[in-house]
Amino acid sequence: MDNPYSAPASNPRGSESFGAGNDGVTPGVINQLARTKGWVRFMAVLGFIGSAFMLLIGLLAMLGATAFSKAMGKKGMPTSMIVTAGVLYLLMGLIQIYPAIKLNSFASAIGRLIFSGRVSDLVDAIEHQRGFWKFVGVILVLFLILAVTIVVAAIVGAGAIED
Repeated sequence: MDNPYSAPASNPRGSESFGAGNDGVTPGVINQLARTKGWVRFMAVLGFIGSAFMLLIGLLAMLGATAFSKAMGKKGMPTSMIVTAGVLYLLMGLIQIYPAIKLNSFASAIGRLIFSGRVSDLVDAIEHQRGFWKFVGVILVLFLILAVTIVVAAIVGAGAIED
């Protein structure tokens, strides 16, 4: 029973928090992350597969374009367009590898946390998750800048055509 005459104490994180007085992570946190692990691993595998397909399509497009241009001469779609599409696919495939690695590392860190229950493994898992979301945020900002630039260029180009 609590001593009503003891000094007041507060725990702003609640009774189930982890910290200096607790060597492990609460079972609720471990359970929620364990339920997430399979989906995280699934998304990482899909990222690796998607990246492999993009790299393969990019390589095939570039090789096919050169072979096709030699066979057809100057007829048909310009080779430069096909090669440019191949390079874009290669670039997208390479970009997609990093978030897949981060998700795979997050799932592995969750596995270590489930086994150990240590706070350091939780910190490691959250660090990999943070890296994934940081990368996604940077890519999103870059695509938004690119989209705005394309819209502005289209408007300026349309205005230049009318003049």
